[in-house]
Amino acid sequence: MLRQYFKKVKTERRITGKALSQVTGISENHISEYLNGKRDVTSDKLWEMMEGIDRLSPGAKEDFAELIGQTRPMKVEINFEKTVKEMDVRDFLHLWQVASERMTEIYQDNKKKVEDNFPVAV
Repeated sequence: MLRQYFKKVKTERRITGKALSQVTGISENHISEYLNGKRDVTSDKLWEMMEGIDRLSPGAKEDFAELIGQTRPMKVEINFEKTVKEMDVRDFLHLWQVASERMTEIYQDNKKKVEDNFPVAV
C-alpha cells in the first residue's frame, strides 16, 4: 500500500527517479525496483525517499500522509470474553479500573441525555 501511495505522489508531482536518486543518494535502480514491487525497502530508506521528494517538490510528504489517512483501518476481531477469562488478576483489575474511568467520563459527557432517557423515580 505504501509503495502505491509513494508512486502516486512521485508521479503526480512529476518527480523522476533520476532526480530522486541525485537528492537521496539511493540508486535509480533501487528506487525503480521498489516502485515496481521487485524489491522492498526499509522504513529508513522509504523515509529518505519521502524526504527527497519533499525537497524536490515541497508538500509531497503531506500528500503522502493524506493518502495514508484515507485508508480504512484493518478490522481486528477480538474474542473479548476469551481474552478477559485468560487475563491474570492484575491485568483484569487494571482493565476494570480503565473501563470504570471511561464509563464515568461517558456519563459526565452525556449526563443530561442519560437523565432525560432514564429518569429516576423519587
